[in-house]
Amino acid sequence: MIVFDMMTRGLLILTGLSLLPSSALASACKQVRPSWRAEDGAVSMIGEASYLILSPGGIVVVALVVLAARFRKPTFSLVIAAAAAVPAFLNYYVTLNPVGIDVTAREEGCIGDPTLGIAFFAMLAIVPLITQFFLKGGVRDERA
Repeated sequence: MIVFDMMTRGLLILTGLSLLPSSALASACKQVRPSWRAEDGAVSMIGEASYLILSPGGIVVVALVVLAARFRKPTFSLVIAAAAAVPAFLNYYVTLNPVGIDVTAREEGCIGDPTLGIAFFAMLAIVPLITQFFLKGGVRDERA
């Protein structure tokens, strides 16, 4: 009985110690956002949106949406709308992901709330469709 009590106490102590911040937790932000420092504070919603938009993939999507709005080709607009929806979907999926390094990084503060970035990419997915099908000079005017 005494051995069982000692094992139970040992397990409780180890469990408690595993919940404390450690080098494993600190490395989450080093992997996800190497340039982030704890002194900078937690990333805000605007900071996270700017990080997503100014990432290489975000810049490519914005450039493709501008090209789709400029050239107004139906097939190109549909492909770019789908391509712009991909980052929105992926960021939404990562937000709902209950496990993984993103959860740890979000708890540490180096990843902010991605809602504004998701809304921006969802809006970018709609822009080529609006410019193609609802504005002057789109498909409807070319058929006449």
